[in-house]
Amino acid sequence: GVNEELRRLVAMNVDSELRQKQGDEDKVLTAIAFAEKLDRVNEELRCIVAMSVDSKLADIQKQKHDDEDKASAARAFDVKLDHVNEELRCQVAMNVDSKLALTQRQQQNDEDKATAAMAFDVKLEGVNEESRCQVALNVDSKLADIQRQQQHDEDKASA
Repeated sequence: GVNEELRRLVAMNVDSELRQKQGDEDKVLTAIAFAEKLDRVNEELRCIVAMSVDSKLADIQKQKHDDEDKASAARAFDVKLDHVNEELRCQVAMNVDSKLALTQRQQQNDEDKATAAMAFDVKLEGVNEESRCQVALNVDSKLADIQRQQQHDEDKASA
C-alpha cells in the first residue's frame, strides 16, 4: 500500500520532472529555432541593406559622373564662347577700323571739296574782275562808237 503509493508519487514526480525537462527542452529547441530563423531574417535584411547601399552608391557615382560631364561640357562651352567672343571682338575691331577709315575718307573728301570750293570762289572772283573789266571796256568802246556816230551824224547835218 504505502510502497505502492510512494511508487505512484515518485512516478508522478518523475513524470512531472520529465514533463518539466521536456518543456525546458522544447523551450530550448524553440529558442534555437527562433535564433536560426532570426539569423536568416538578419541575413536577408543584411542583403537588402547591402543592395540598397550598392544602389545608392551607384546613384551617387552616376550623379558624380553626370556632374563631371556637365562641368566638362560647361568648360568646353566657355572655351568655345571665349573663341567666339574673340572672333566677335576681332570683327567689331575690323568694323570700327573700317568705319573710322570711311569717316576719315569722308572727312578728307569734305575738306577737298571745301578747298576746291574756296579755290573756285577765288578763281571766280578773278574771272568776275576780268569780266567787269571786259564789260567796262566793251561799254566804253560802245559809248565811243555811239559818240563817233553822233558826231558823224551831226557833221553830216551841219554840212
